[in-house]
Amino acid sequence: MSRKNLTTLLLLAVLTVVAIVVLRRPEKGQRVGDRPRPIAKLAPGSFDTLTVTKADVATTIKKDGDKYKVVAPVQFPADENVAKQAFEAVEKLEFGDIVSDQKTKHAEFEVEEPAPGSKDAKAVRVVAKKGE
Repeated sequence: MSRKNLTTLLLLAVLTVVAIVVLRRPEKGQRVGDRPRPIAKLAPGSFDTLTVTKADVATTIKKDGDKYKVVAPVQFPADENVAKQAFEAVEKLEFGDIVSDQKTKHAEFEVEEPAPGSKDAKAVRVVAKKGE
């Protein structure tokens, strides 16, 4: 083999190794490893009350054994299937990644923090608790 061919082959091997290393690195801003959870995982039975608030209107659903009932704003038996699905959905809650850190986009994604006493907030807030 001529020296010219050896140099070309060596250069091709070096470029291949560099390409593999560059392609395996994570992109800028990409998280490596497990994502941190903002709250602890909720186990089945670790909560018995769900309070859903939107625009200063709160609805509270309480689990009493196998029965579900709405306790606020009025007391009424809850739809068993829908209430059970709500409790199971909170138990299976998974967190993704940040959608946007720009405050101007919060209204678009309906995650803006309402001002105290504001009725025009679009964000829905869910609180799960055990007992009182």
